[in-house]
Amino acid sequence: MKVIAVDFRENPIKNTVRSVESVAKAVGREAQGQAFAHYYLDHVAELQKKLAQYPNLKPKKVFIERAAGYSDSCCRTFANGNMGAYIPFLKAINIADKPLDGAVTGQMSPETVITAHPDVYIMQTTGWVNDKGQPTHGIPLGYNPNPAAIKAATSALMDRDWLQAVSAYQTKNVYSIYMPFYNSPYNLVAMEYFAKWIHPNVFKDLNPEKTFEEMNKQFGHRIVSGDFGQNNFKAMQ
Repeated sequence: MKVIAVDFRENPIKNTVRSVESVAKAVGREAQGQAFAHYYLDHVAELQKKLAQYPNLKPKKVFIERAAGYSDSCCRTFANGNMGAYIPFLKAINIADKPLDGAVTGQMSPETVITAHPDVYIMQTTGWVNDKGQPTHGIPLGYNPNPAAIKAATSALMDRDWLQAVSAYQTKNVYSIYMPFYNSPYNLVAMEYFAKWIHPNVFKDLNPEKTFEEMNKQFGHRIVSGDFGQNNFKAMQ
């Protein structure tokens, strides 16, 4: 028996292409795997190229709230792995790096988040349901979105008293990303959302939604769309 190990989660920027190419080769679709590799690497290179044009960018401080809304406690987060890996790649500072001291994921208190003064706050979230299929918590981003449900769920998370003391809240730089992207080749789409949110002037023409639709059409041969990233303040309007 042959076993293939893939990684879209621990070190996504390094291992996504290698993982897809390995699976493609194993199932006899090498050409499709190579096409994906070219697409993914071209998009990553464009992000790097654009950032290189702005060598004097002041590094922004970013915080990711992992699984926002899954429980009442806060704040689980990522440091140097998973979605946390996108932050230094985009020439920004992950405020979880020092408190977590080398760990991929861990817990920070709301007080620690507040005193770190993040410029950008990103909720990694999705719509969780109970055993009867009824929505319970989290923001139900994704395919076939329900705007009213997204608005209500976003408002509930944004109404937490401590969050309103965070710098990013006060400057209206609080965002949400579709959680399942954290463990799939669609991490490219998440990276592009992060780029727009962290450097809105640099990446004003970047279109993560288009990237998501292209990836599905070119590599999945399907036409799909949805809401996978949002500015939380705009979502509550």
